[in-house]
Amino acid sequence: MILDDAKKDFSLIRKFLPGKPNWNVLITSRQNFSGVTSYYLNFLSRDAALELFYKYYTQQKNDELVDAILKPVGYHTLVVELFAKMAENNGLSLKELSQRADSRGIDISTDTKIELEHTKKIVTHILKYLQKTFPIANMPGDKTTILRKLAIIPSEFYSAEIIEFFLQIEDEKREKFCSNLNGLVEMGWIEKSDNNYKLHDILRQLILKDFPPIYEYYEDYIRIVTILCNVDDSKDNIVEKIPAFLLGVEVLKYIKELNKVTSALTNNLAVYYYKDYKGNYLIARDLLETALQSDMENFGEKHPTVAVSQSNLATVYKNLGEYDKARELLEVALKSDLENFGEKHPTVAVSQSNLATVYKNLGEYEKARDLLEAALKSDMENFEEKHPTVAVSQSNLAGVYQELGEYEKARDLLEAALQSTLENFGEKHPTVAVSQSNLAGVYQDLGEYKKARELLEVALKSGTGLVNL
Repeated sequence: MILDDAKKDFSLIRKFLPGKPNWNVLITSRQNFSGVTSYYLNFLSRDAALELFYKYYTQQKNDELVDAILKPVGYHTLVVELFAKMAENNGLSLKELSQRADSRGIDISTDTKIELEHTKKIVTHILKYLQKTFPIANMPGDKTTILRKLAIIPSEFYSAEIIEFFLQIEDEKREKFCSNLNGLVEMGWIEKSDNNYKLHDILRQLILKDFPPIYEYYEDYIRIVTILCNVDDSKDNIVEKIPAFLLGVEVLKYIKELNKVTSALTNNLAVYYYKDYKGNYLIARDLLETALQSDMENFGEKHPTVAVSQSNLATVYKNLGEYDKARELLEVALKSDLENFGEKHPTVAVSQSNLATVYKNLGEYEKARDLLEAALKSDMENFEEKHPTVAVSQSNLAGVYQELGEYEKARDLLEAALQSTLENFGEKHPTVAVSQSNLAGVYQDLGEYKKARELLEVALKSGTGLVNL
């Protein structure tokens, strides 16, 4: 297995990687990681650099001139290839290229081992050399636009179709766009593999240095990423959303302006952190506190969007054990939703359920019961009796009945919820196993141990690992 360009979050997935004797994992990175064997990559030798240069530059040969151009950056592979392609594509002679290549102040050591702590200095020299020799300002506007748009997404390979989607290329402009994209490949600015394209990370830095990102330039793109990062719990698998979330994280590295759109993206990314990466609640909290402040300023305190931000932040506070903070936010959010939607709206039922969960954590079971009874009544009116949302409400209320010792009521609700869940998801779905486990718990409270055992055995057989027998 090869993991290319690992970042500091590599530690989050490291324990999940396969290992010996059946697997070897190769990690390329500009960072050091403890507990792994490090091998440092050398730059090209002079002869290898010349060979690579002439592979892409075919007009003439002059080893002394080429060596003078490439030596200041230690025969760095990317620079060698880029200089050759740019010179070839622009019809430059080696003398003209040499005159362009201003290497004053550029000096990279060509020691046999390039330690990682020198990487930043090396990249700085490379960027300065490329900036002097091939200023982006001299490039045609259409090509510059493509480079700028690609510069704030992760340096990965993307299909032409995906790039067109991100850049919102209209049908009548697609042919010209493809021509410009492949022109950038010929010039060395973009790598191509099959029909996939990638902007090298060093070139991204060069572009961002010449064109610092501003919100207005990327607004359409940010709106698209925000939509892609939205999670609908009723139908979305958050794992499938990870590529979109990574795009969103990258966007917020560069776009610092707080407004309605970036606040929505911030909210969606926070959901990613507290739902997918368990334990990253502190990151989610910081994101959501920022988003809530932005929403309060942009929408006003009683706007529905503010209530959503309050609910999201309250969920993180709850997971951090800060129940009083969560309760305060959710009480305000519920009041706002009641005023905006009316007591029978599904959004109000969600707010009631969220607040009830916190009341339950605080031991205020009667308050939780009252809210959940109202939420279930609303869901029964708004959805069909066997809708998954109704089953969730039944399970939530049953949990409170169980805490209050009203086991028969809890049993009746959970039996209905299980029947509904079986019909909606099928007997081997993880949600069914959870319903079976919940109902088995109530059977135990009622002394019906045989029924409890039978349910738990079925749940365990589904292979979800969600139950204790």
